[in-house]
Amino acid sequence: MAALLQCMQPLGHPEDIKDDEAVGHEVIIFDNIALLAAVARQNMAAMTVNIIEQRFEDWQPGTGNGFDVVFAAIAWHWIDPDVRYRKAWEILRPGGYLAFWTVAHVFPNDADPFFREVQPVYEALGEGRPQDAQQPRPPR
Repeated sequence: MAALLQCMQPLGHPEDIKDDEAVGHEVIIFDNIALLAAVARQNMAAMTVNIIEQRFEDWQPGTGNGFDVVFAAIAWHWIDPDVRYRKAWEILRPGGYLAFWTVAHVFPNDADPFFREVQPVYEALGEGRPQDAQQPRPPR
């Protein structure tokens, strides 16, 4: 049986793992926030997935053959950098894949001002941009 391990995808959106992709696979999803794990369970109720309410870094897998794929959709940066690559390597089967991707916001001059206006909220949460950060612009 192939095995997929998804690290912390917010809210467990069903479109992230299609039901036909999950058939015949062991699928484990992590979310260490109870409310978000509950929403993920609700959103993915029709699929056979195991949602673990724990940080990926703290999880201890049982004995087994490991995973074919470990992936993190826009969440890899949230995982402790001192642990994430080693942990993924430890649980991947030989020849397995680590897949992650990220996104960046770009701000055309005529963009909706919402993101700039909400920056104080990010700063209050400790997730603000550095003072000297430039707003990324789309390529020309």
